[in-house]
Amino acid sequence: MSGRLREPETIRLCRVVNVASMVSVVLWEQLAYLRDAGFDLTIVADANPEFAEAASRLGIPAVGIPMRRAPSPRHDLASLRAMTSFMRSQRFDVVHSVEPKAGLLAMVSAAVARVPVRMHTYTGQVWVELTGWWRDAARAGDWTIGHAGTQLLADSRSGAEFLVSQGIVDRRRIAVLGSGSISGIDLVRFRPGRDDADAIACRSSLGISPDARMLLFVGRVVEDKGITELVDAFDEIAASDPDAHLVVVGPLEPERAPLPRELLQRLTGTSRVHFTGRQDPVPFFRASDLFCLPSYREGFPTVVLEAAACGVPTVASDIIGNVDAVVNGTTGVLVPVKSSRHLAEALRRLLQDRDLRRRLGDAALDRVRHEFDSRRVNASLAEMYLAAVEQQTDRIAARNAAVR
Repeated sequence: MSGRLREPETIRLCRVVNVASMVSVVLWEQLAYLRDAGFDLTIVADANPEFAEAASRLGIPAVGIPMRRAPSPRHDLASLRAMTSFMRSQRFDVVHSVEPKAGLLAMVSAAVARVPVRMHTYTGQVWVELTGWWRDAARAGDWTIGHAGTQLLADSRSGAEFLVSQGIVDRRRIAVLGSGSISGIDLVRFRPGRDDADAIACRSSLGISPDARMLLFVGRVVEDKGITELVDAFDEIAASDPDAHLVVVGPLEPERAPLPRELLQRLTGTSRVHFTGRQDPVPFFRASDLFCLPSYREGFPTVVLEAAACGVPTVASDIIGNVDAVVNGTTGVLVPVKSSRHLAEALRRLLQDRDLRRRLGDAALDRVRHEFDSRRVNASLAEMYLAAVEQQTDRIAARNAAVR
């Protein structure tokens, strides 16, 4: 990095997220990479013990600011005041946010505080499935982020095109890191291992024999992840295939997005449907034959890449984000969204054809190794920070001089 006007250790970087799991799970490796690269890094998230514990384990300075995921004008205004006060008390060179609420608070407060580089990563638009004033408000939030930020990222190419087509951002101000995703995939943690002890134990704990076929879902267990269509499709498959099992890994959200009682009973009351709740997904990926993500909206679905890194192909809905993660007919199969019939047809075909699953899985593994290695993605992001700060050197110097 010789010859640059700034080095990582001289760059004050603030990463802002909403929920603690973004730190403890999604961005863990990326934050560790930036820490080890020497950036003067601070992380901000909703104030709670999980966030504090994750930041402590990372050894990165952390600031908790209350941020509710659901809209709440009174609480959101208080959060904005707290965030603005914090941004003004610091002299960050870069503020980079992820998630809609964190992005809105961070980009507006950073603009007020005259932070030179204000970056946000869009990871899917919640307003796509909303209606009425809720949709208008959420859409306006994304528009505000796009205009308060100085440099914007989308986690998928299809997502970037959608944002441009909807007038949310200017095409000249949005980019995608490599082939997409927030932080790539840790190829050491996620790797093939059907015969590993943890994969064997995973099947055994669920009562699934080594010869049975295991269909896997990993994610939030809410309706907009396509859970209804997934269960409907599996019921159709199970009626004629006694060796098929569905495993659903992930948390319920009873307060924010509760499942209908009948659907919850179908998830928990069937011998070949196994609902585990939140678990480490790695043994489940290694133990599975096929992954499924029939969601209604996505950013760039990291779980598809995690499955691919374990050599498992995916059947997914043909929506923004999914179309970047799955190469239809090569690394998996895309089906029309909200169609349990098409989903069942694709799942049945792959569950019954071992050679096809292996061919798609091998291609998925090859693609994730070449395009989504987290080391490459994280290095690209670090270079983006350096380049953005270098372009703003005069503004940074003038700001620092003004506050002395």
